[in-house]
Order: sequence, then C-alpha cells, then structure tokens
Amino acid sequence: MNEPLLLLPFTGTNGGETTADISLYANPTFITPGLATTSTTNEKFAGVLSLDMPQFDPLTVTAPCYVPFASGSALDIFRLTGGWTIEGWFNISSDSGVQLFLVTMNGTTAVGFGGYSFVISAVLNGDNTITLSCNDYATFGSGATRTATYPASTPGTWHHFAIVNNGTLTTLYADGIAGGTYVSWNAANYGGPFVNANSPNVVIGSFSGYSGVTQAGYISQIRISGYPVYTSNFTPPSGPFTVFAPTGQGDITDPFAWQDSTGTLPPIGFANDSDGSNF
Repeated sequence: MNEPLLLLPFTGTNGGETTADISLYANPTFITPGLATTSTTNEKFAGVLSLDMPQFDPLTVTAPCYVPFASGSALDIFRLTGGWTIEGWFNISSDSGVQLFLVTMNGTTAVGFGGYSFVISAVLNGDNTITLSCNDYATFGSGATRTATYPASTPGTWHHFAIVNNGTLTTLYADGIAGGTYVSWNAANYGGPFVNANSPNVVIGSFSGYSGVTQAGYISQIRISGYPVYTSNFTPPSGPFTVFAPTGQGDITDPFAWQDSTGTLPPIGFANDSDGSNF
C-alpha cells in the first residue's frame, strides 16, 4: 500500500490558525498567526491555506505553515532510492511577481535558506503565465534550478503541480504536463537535511529567507509520497486526495494504533499482513 507520508487538505474554519495532517503518520503541523490562515473561500475541493503577506524581515519572522520532522524519518524523502513525489494545488491572484509555494528542508531559526534546502515555487508573470521552479541549494550538491511553464490563464485559476523522482530522474509537472526538464536529484547525491538545535522543517506557503515581493494566494491538498506517483503526463486529480483505509489490526482513526512493538510507525509503503499483524 502506498500510503501518503503527509496529506494536508487545510480544512478548518474561515480564518483558522490550526490545521492537521490526515495521513496515518499524523505529522504535527503549525500555522503562524498573522501570516496564514485556513479559509473556506475559493476552495479547490474543501479547505485552503490563505496567504497575503508583504515582504518581511527574514531574521524575525518564521514560516506561515510548517511541519517539523526528524532526519531519517518518513518525511526525509530524498534519501529514498525508489523515488518520491511532492504535489498539490495552488491559486495565485492578479498580483504579478508572487512567490507562493515552497518546500524547504533546513534547520535555521528563521526558516530561510540554510544548510541543505530544496525549494519549490510558483510565480505569476506579467503575461499571466506561471513559472514553476525547483531550486536545489546543496541538498543534492548541484545548486541547480529547473523550471516549467503554465500557459497563460485567468489569474486566480487553480493549478496542479507535481515534482516526481523515479529513483534516477526528477520531473516537474505543470497541470500534468512534464516541463521538459529532467535532473539527477536522487538519493545517490543526497547530502541530507541540515540539522542543528532546531529540527528540519517542511515549509509550506512561503519562507522568511526571501523578501521584496508580495506572497499571496491559496494552497490546497498538499501531498508527499514515498514513491513516484506519476511516470508520464497525466490528467490532474478531479477530486481531493484520500487516505487509504487498511484492514486488520489497528484503528484507522488512531495512526499510533499501527505502531509495532518498538513504537515505530508503519514504514514507507507498508502493507497490512494477512495474519493480522500490524505490518
């Protein structure tokens, strides 16, 4: 079973300051008050993370939404030899030059660039095209940037993005269409997440290491998987991502009921055994 490692639908009240990971791993999540809120406005399916922030001081402001994780844990996906997928939906308003979505692996207090970082961003251009970018800041030792472009569309339109690694190559998909750039960002070249007194984070929405533009828009249905979900061009999902419901020992409403005898959560890609054991 290919259970998501992280699944954030951002369901909640309008103006809410809490959210939850609904995957079986139930990763802790945090929304910084004043920078981002859950919203019932302009929903893609159900629930969105709403952003509307001017430039800010990178030394004093933390991320609008982040998920802490430990090195070597399930969310440390870049170590996986079989590949991984980061995907979701975003919606950028009419503002030009918007920095909307990033995932950053680091451990700095300001949650900006520091140590090993892998950043995903979407920027609305003046001609209403959108540039999707991946930036590797030492995570794979390349310091490279790769981009894909969405055709011009009405500002405020929902778009699907996916960054997929198949164990060897990484592909950017814009609304299911490969951007044409394939890079060797894989486990063999992975330097590991930067670790210091602060745990590394998966940062969602924006980050405080970049200033000078308004960061505004909506994000919905962020999913991280420990395998390549897509292997070629595809039609973006027509409904919300769901959590698999395994049968057998364990309570699907309580992810920790699926722990083994040592307290370990289910491994990546676990399948329930026919003998009724946890995994």
